[in-house]
Amino acid sequence: MPAKNPEIRLIVRILAIVGAVCIIVAIGGYVFLKIKAPYLLHFSEDLTEYRVDVSLDTLEDARFITGMNGCENLVLSQDSRDFYISCLDGNIYLLTRSESGEIRIVKSCKPGNQALGMILGRDGMLYANIGEGKAEEWMTRGGGVFRLTRSLDSYERLTDDFQCINGLACDSSGNLYFTSGNFSFLHPEGKVYKMTLKEDGSFSKPEIYLEDRGLSNGLYFDPIQDKIFYSNTIGGVFNFSSAYPALKEVYLKLRFMEACDDLCTDIGGNIWMTDPGYGTVKMFNPGTNRLARFVIEGIGQTSSCRIRSEEGREMLYITELKQTYQPVSDNFDGRGVLVVPAQSLLKLLEPLLIK
Repeated sequence: MPAKNPEIRLIVRILAIVGAVCIIVAIGGYVFLKIKAPYLLHFSEDLTEYRVDVSLDTLEDARFITGMNGCENLVLSQDSRDFYISCLDGNIYLLTRSESGEIRIVKSCKPGNQALGMILGRDGMLYANIGEGKAEEWMTRGGGVFRLTRSLDSYERLTDDFQCINGLACDSSGNLYFTSGNFSFLHPEGKVYKMTLKEDGSFSKPEIYLEDRGLSNGLYFDPIQDKIFYSNTIGGVFNFSSAYPALKEVYLKLRFMEACDDLCTDIGGNIWMTDPGYGTVKMFNPGTNRLARFVIEGIGQTSSCRIRSEEGREMLYITELKQTYQPVSDNFDGRGVLVVPAQSLLKLLEPLLIK
């Protein structure tokens, strides 16, 4: 029986109008994205997802090393116990792990106002993307590639500035690659530049190797697969070779708001990714098509991750960019780096796999 109370009828009409408007807006938004930014609607299919929640305090053999600010990227030495962390306050830190397992900061330097992607080159030198302008100028001016001594005693600029410079990688021949773009979500102009290593140890000027590749972000060279892995912030993960400039799809996001910052691979070919929207690190197994999301309470917004073998264990390093999960905030106050055996996380995943 229809409601006779005029107030109730008015409320029903208002709710109906609001509902209709919401539906129209949703449809309009979908059509707009489908036409203007179809890549935002590309998702993985036939993929199994698992979520693991764990507290930093209970995570087995985990250590959180602090004393830094706005940790953006890191690189691990494969011939020593050293590693480096770059920060958005411009500092680069050299850390080392003693035989007893103690990790401490050894030295730091500040070659600019923002320090981003880093890599150890084939020549044993440290390379980093450095912004010398103000923080807000990274979106326009960006930064350039610098070469530093491993002791951080000296450094030199190698390139001019490139807009939104970010990830950095080095292939098996010593050539350098870095990402650049405009950081626009609707009209991204992501590029990968290549700097060819010459016989005299110098590099060619940066040349575009890949272009129109979305919101370009991280790079990582896998020496076992001889592939360079590339993260599109709002798309997923792809790879390419140093011999042929073409992206191959590896992993696409599962959710509209999912993101991917930096990435690395482990000895088994699993891909580890940080998600800037949450305090998570994701692991994707291309062989089984399984994705695991590790939500670690006690660490904020993750930025970069790397893995190396230490005393027979694969150790995972994860940088904290911000203490809170606020991707659009400019408060880059991340405290340091989480160091944890990858197996400690995988053990928590095992019960979910047998269900």
